[in-house]
Amino acid sequence: KQLIETELLGTEKIKWIEARVKGKSKVFIYYVPCFYQKQETLDIDRTIFIPNTDLIVKPYYDKELVSQYAVFHGYGPRWQMPVRVYVNSCIKHKLVESEITGLIFIKARVD
Repeated sequence: KQLIETELLGTEKIKWIEARVKGKSKVFIYYVPCFYQKQETLDIDRTIFIPNTDLIVKPYYDKELVSQYAVFHGYGPRWQMPVRVYVNSCIKHKLVESEITGLIFIKARVD
């Protein structure tokens, strides 16, 4: 949480929810990012949708729109607490250096 917060630009509109997970001998504390403002980052012309729906098959993001955020949410009906959260290269680098486990990085399609 702290690592990400130090890099935010102030446009992301994120609240953090503390999640306590009880293990066998210890309680682990995790922080879940929740977005309280929808971010318009899609390149609508290049994004591939299921015909006649708003369901996305393959998202493409607009480089100019994405550059307004250090962190942005993936698209879907639950954008407030998304399954995918995209971070800029600076945050990714810091996360990799910190050796935090359980993270998977995929490259967003940004043009």
